[in-house]
Amino acid sequence: MNINYFRRKLEEEYHHLSLWFFVSFIFGIIYFFQNVFVFSSYYSLVISIPLVLLALYFKNKDIVIFFIITCCASFFIGFFVSNLRTSLVETKPIQKIVVTDVTGEVIAIKPSLRGMQITLIDAKIDNESLSKVRINIGQKLATDLDYGVKVKLRAKLFPLSSSVLPGTFDFGFYMYMSGIEASGYALTSPEVISQKNSSFNDFIQRLRAKIYSRLVGVMGSREGNFAAAILIGETKAIPIDVAKNMRDSGIAHILSVSGLHLSLVAMLFFISSRALLNCSNFFAYNTNVKVIAAIISIIGSFAYLHISGANIAASRAFIMTSIFIVSTIWGRSPYPLRSVMIAAFLILLFLPEYVLHPSFQLSFAAVLCLISGYEFYMKNKSILGNSKGIVSSIKLYIFANIYSSLLASIMTAPYVIYHFYKFANYSILMNLIAVPMMSFFMMPLVLIASILMPIGLDSPVLKLLSYFISIVIDSADFVVKLPGAVWAVGHITPLSLVVFTIGFFWLSLWQTRWRLAGFIIILCSLLMMIFAAKPDFIYDHSLKIIATKNEDGQFQIFSEEKIPAFTADYWVSWFGQKEAKMSIMPITRTDRLFKLANGKTVSLNYWRCLDSDVSIITSKKIQCDSSLNQVISNSEIIEYKQVMLYCSSDKTCQVKFGKKKGW
Repeated sequence: MNINYFRRKLEEEYHHLSLWFFVSFIFGIIYFFQNVFVFSSYYSLVISIPLVLLALYFKNKDIVIFFIITCCASFFIGFFVSNLRTSLVETKPIQKIVVTDVTGEVIAIKPSLRGMQITLIDAKIDNESLSKVRINIGQKLATDLDYGVKVKLRAKLFPLSSSVLPGTFDFGFYMYMSGIEASGYALTSPEVISQKNSSFNDFIQRLRAKIYSRLVGVMGSREGNFAAAILIGETKAIPIDVAKNMRDSGIAHILSVSGLHLSLVAMLFFISSRALLNCSNFFAYNTNVKVIAAIISIIGSFAYLHISGANIAASRAFIMTSIFIVSTIWGRSPYPLRSVMIAAFLILLFLPEYVLHPSFQLSFAAVLCLISGYEFYMKNKSILGNSKGIVSSIKLYIFANIYSSLLASIMTAPYVIYHFYKFANYSILMNLIAVPMMSFFMMPLVLIASILMPIGLDSPVLKLLSYFISIVIDSADFVVKLPGAVWAVGHITPLSLVVFTIGFFWLSLWQTRWRLAGFIIILCSLLMMIFAAKPDFIYDHSLKIIATKNEDGQFQIFSEEKIPAFTADYWVSWFGQKEAKMSIMPITRTDRLFKLANGKTVSLNYWRCLDSDVSIITSKKIQCDSSLNQVISNSEIIEYKQVMLYCSSDKTCQVKFGKKKGW
């Protein structure tokens, strides 16, 4: 590919070049949070400014130089934004487990499976102040609490946890970035010690609590919590089996407030306000009713965004909906690809850490591939024929559902696998059932019930909604029990996902034929995923868990005590297994020898050095001779907490350590 060809292609794609500046911004953020090479925000800003000036200079001189320099500038701006965001965080997490009295102001109350979860600000423990604390309260200790009240309770608090396994979702990091300095569970019921004047946020939270109580009260726990998820974004109290079936059947996306919800709300506000304004001769003849209705629609959507919990998907949908409405007011046609990139930019500008969040990646990947897929469909819609009528409309609708479900399932699959290590093989079938139910019945009924709820006439509507929700839940339960419903893929490398993302952007954003090169990049990434090596042995020093494959090829997990089902499932899924043999045995203060499937031996050494190919020293008391075998020192174990071994029968084992806490 010579420079003239590249220049000609960029000239053909001139109106789409700005999309790649957003992409470069995103990759700058990813690069920062992967901690590949970190330098201060000052240097990244110093680099960005001259690059921006150079880009302006070459804008009308050489399109190739302009494009490359602007992409580089956007990359360093993303790096700068990430560095600035992390440098402004003042969270100081606790470093050890404490049992103490906690006082603080309640700013969040969430229902959970075992009771409730509250978040306190300005918390006091043992003459120490914490900015924010999250505490789970069991059903027996739970009590009615109001937002803004100051409470006192006794709790067991834990330091922020890191990722369960290397490269997995880091729960503690997002808690750290949101200002939470400790989490734990209550030992006594919370006691209200003072009240506080209500704020707008308290009003919103009370409204959410009333809606949740009404939904569960009328519809029951199962269907009520499902409805609460799609209306106000409350997902913590959804029964475990229902949530698991939603994931394993490939329709977990319907449990989050997203584009469908926001677009319906915006349309409702626009149509109703425009109809009411047209009833007035003054407004009809003296104002632009369309503009006023559009503004009301944006305000109404913004209010619903806060009521829904303002999650990532909902925020993305609100930004895109607002861009569409504003463009309509100005009499311009919005460009969907640019709208989704602007939405990503605005979210990451203030919360860059969310670039690594599953919700962000899945939401934007899904909408991006659907937009690109719709453009492809519009260019080739003649394939389905041009006939009209009921039969043709039904055929078109069925095809559109299959097409969109297939497209979204395939293009989001690597992100699903990277975060959850599984793939739902019947997701298209389940989406053909769930999406029409959601679009034509559940969401309209949810909105009607919301309107009728203040006057107490919502009960019949909620009962009808409960019927349709039960159909979706029962269908998901049926689908996941079909043979081969879930494919256990296991861990894939971050690099393979980055390569896939580059290919995905290349295929989605370019408009000329060279976009097809994206398929080659995607194919390379898939090969990297397929042949990603799985470790032969993992030891977690914090959790005191060992995972390995024995000589018979059977996957085994050893732990000092019974581990939570969530953690066990995480380990099994990470290895790409469906089940594992669980064994409980002493690990910390003993010597252990394990023989791997490839014949290598690994020892945990506490009292003495065992004869093995790899020795892991779990005590400060002993030193093993590294000239005789591979030795992983106690200082390395203390520093990194997790160690993984990749072994072959004829070579030494490759050692990889867990990622140190960057917070």
